[in-house]
Amino acid sequence: MIGGYSIGLPPVMKFGRKELKDRIVPGILSGEKRICLCITEPGAGSDVANLACEAKKTPDGKHYIVNGESKAPAVINIINLC
Repeated sequence: MIGGYSIGLPPVMKFGRKELKDRIVPGILSGEKRICLCITEPGAGSDVANLACEAKKTPDGKHYIVNGESKAPAVINIINLC
């Protein structure tokens, strides 16, 4: 559980919209909710240093193109538990 606070919560606090923060942060800090880091890239294992996926901005700077793979369907139940 501590890993979620140190890995999962800081990006939400720094980059999350106010609405997202208002909705989830109080529950996380009170212990009513949990936050997790879930790596879904095949071959990455549990080490985020092994991630190969990249997100690059389009030339107009309005969108990101993400290249890589995900095994997300295999972790949906885990995400629901977190």
